[in-house]
Amino acid sequence: LPQRDVRRGDVVVFKFPGDGKTDYVKRCVGIPGDTLEIRDGHLFVNGERRPDPEHGKHDDRNRDGTRHLIPRGRRGESSRDNFGPFVVPSDHYFMMGDNRDNSYDSRVFGPVPRDLIVARALFLYMSWDPESHPAPMVSPDEPVSYLRRVLHNIRYAPAKVRWSRIGDSLM
Repeated sequence: LPQRDVRRGDVVVFKFPGDGKTDYVKRCVGIPGDTLEIRDGHLFVNGERRPDPEHGKHDDRNRDGTRHLIPRGRRGESSRDNFGPFVVPSDHYFMMGDNRDNSYDSRVFGPVPRDLIVARALFLYMSWDPESHPAPMVSPDEPVSYLRRVLHNIRYAPAKVRWSRIGDSLM
C-alpha cells in the first residue's frame, strides 16, 4: 500500500504508549494541531461536532446493570463525557475507541507519538457480539467460573460472531 500520513478517521495499529510493546487498535480522531473537545459525550474537532463512526456506540453499562468505571482526566474531570479542549502536539495523534463509553484510549493515556504507529488497519477480521447469548459471569472466588465462560463462548461462537462485518474494509 502507498505510504501516507495517518488521517482523521483511520483505524490505526500502534504500540501502547505505556509499554511500547502491546499492540492497540483505535480510530484516529485528531491529527497534529487539531483542537479536540468532548462535551456531554460528543466529539468536537476544531470546533465542529464530528459524527460517531458507522459502527460506533455509547454503552456505559455492564450486563449486570452497573456502570463502567470512568477514568478521570488529568484535571480530575470525567475524561469520557467531558474532556479538553486539548491541542494535539506535533508528531502525535489522538486515538479513541469506537465504543466511546468503554475505551481505554488517548483520553486516558494521552496522544500517541508518530513513532509508535505500526500501520493502518485494512479490514475487520473478527467481530464479536457479547450481547448475543451473554456469557456467565466469572469470579476470582470460583475458578471454575472461568472454564464455564470459555465453554459457553465456544458453544455459542457461531451465533456470537458478527459474520456480516468480517472482511469489512477499514480504509
